[in-house]
Amino acid sequence: MNIFEYYVEKFPSKMNSNYDERYFSDVKRYPREFATLQSLDYIDDKQIINEWRSCLYPSNRSLVSEIAFEKAKYYLLSYYLWSEGYYVKEFPSELETTLGLENFADRVLYDATATKYGRDSNRNVKWKHRRSLIDSLSIIKKDTVITPEEKVDELIKNISTRSAKFEHMTTDEKLENIRNAYDHLIKSYGGFDKIDYLKLFMSFIDESNLKDYSKRLHAFGHGDAAALLERTDYTDQEKKYMIEFGVIVLNRLWKNIK
Repeated sequence: MNIFEYYVEKFPSKMNSNYDERYFSDVKRYPREFATLQSLDYIDDKQIINEWRSCLYPSNRSLVSEIAFEKAKYYLLSYYLWSEGYYVKEFPSELETTLGLENFADRVLYDATATKYGRDSNRNVKWKHRRSLIDSLSIIKKDTVITPEEKVDELIKNISTRSAKFEHMTTDEKLENIRNAYDHLIKSYGGFDKIDYLKLFMSFIDESNLKDYSKRLHAFGHGDAAALLERTDYTDQEKKYMIEFGVIVLNRLWKNIK
């Protein structure tokens, strides 16, 4: 996999405003380094993930050309991983809204290492501890699941008390915000009885199904003891199904809203 070619081919169709040409501005000044960047080739995703980690390791690089090359390489690797559905469990927004190599490695991870391992007598963070923390990061590929369409995701984010994107929410938080978005859209239709179930759901889902689903979501919209206890009645797999079902319903309701 040539990650430079991947970026050139993929970016027009999978754009991300957090990724732009500024990451290439420095390295383009150095023909040899830029040529090397264009020829970066990897066998598989595992090798790409290992290379992404190595970019984060502390180093003694001092040449401006080397630093520019590493920053651009990190950019390409991060874009590839984000585009292929990966995220960093401990820092879930980094691949999507990248801070760049220097900010992430020398500030965010540096501070995280200091918090976890402490500092030496000179108030510095040891390199071995920084490497240990970087090695411990979990790079996870998202399951292929049903996801909210852009406008639905925006609605959920606006409703969320912490303005979070759907994919960054916990399971119970997803169900809570699905419930809130669900109630909002049902009201927009004027009630359950105003929905054209044949048009929206080809009659696979009817009014009784949506009302029953609404009742099940009640436990995730309240924080009282009874609601919290009711949540425990559902297994993780059942919650996952409720999320996927809810997303399908929200997507269909939004597409056909008047």
